[in-house]
Formats: sequence, structure tokens, C-alpha cells
Amino acid sequence: MKMLEAQFLGIDVMLDNYPPPLPKHLLSKVVPVFQFGVIGIMMASEQIFPMIGIMTPPLWYYSSRANSFESITSAWLFGNIM
Repeated sequence: MKMLEAQFLGIDVMLDNYPPPLPKHLLSKVVPVFQFGVIGIMMASEQIFPMIGIMTPPLWYYSSRANSFESITSAWLFGNIM
């Protein structure tokens, strides 16, 4: 740091993270909500749907519930990849 200040006089060097572009910033906010939503739906079972106003679970729920371990791990791993 001192070497840079000595070599480039009059330049203030501030160490900070470079801000990500807007799409990546939004993606970093949406992906964890999706991850925990999938995990929450799998853990809460069919009782969560009447709580959110859906009387019968959607068709995709039954196939995901049949493979709940794969659904949870897929959401977790793909979310972390994103």
C-alpha cells in the first residue's frame, strides 16, 4: 500500500469490493428465497398449502415429494452454483 502511494502521488487508494452488476445482485437475493422455499415446502408437507391459500397441492408437488431428498439437495446444490 505504501509503495503504491509513493509511486503514484496524489492518488487515494481505497480497498473495497467491486460492486456486482444489477442482474447478479438480484439473482443473489432471489436464489436463497427459492432454496429455502423448496426446503420449507418439502419439510412442511401438504399442510403448508392451505396456509398460503392453495387448497389442493399442485401436481409438481407430488413428484417432488416422492423424491424429497433429491428435490432438497438439487435446490441446495443448484442454488449454490447460481
